[in-house]
Amino acid sequence: MPFGSLGVSAPVGRVGTLTVAPRLGVDALLLLGPVVSADVLFSGADVGFYGGPSAGLFVAGQGGWRVGGVGGYRSRTRPDLGFFVEGGLRYTVLRDAFTGFVAPPPGQPSEPPRDVTLMSPSLRLGVTYRF
Repeated sequence: MPFGSLGVSAPVGRVGTLTVAPRLGVDALLLLGPVVSADVLFSGADVGFYGGPSAGLFVAGQGGWRVGGVGGYRSRTRPDLGFFVEGGLRYTVLRDAFTGFVAPPPGQPSEPPRDVTLMSPSLRLGVTYRF
């Protein structure tokens, strides 16, 4: 569950009628630490619906990664200020995140930590500012 997020995006070109805007960001997640992410967003207009692929790296603990997609809606309340609502679904891998809770028998090595893999949905509500 994030408790803070900061991202920067800029349009870099067009594919047909769609604008392409890479976005780099950092999410602060409870219990898991920061995630550095990169998204490629496709949109038909300056406001309205957008979406695209997403990838990220967990930089705390043993690390991990996630890959998936995001989609959302953005609008403006002033020429430089607006809001967005965004959902996502990502396949997430947390390295060495699961350790056994049962002590090994005497003379036996402990079980090595295992990765945790899961599909993680997300929902973001936020404010946008244009420079």
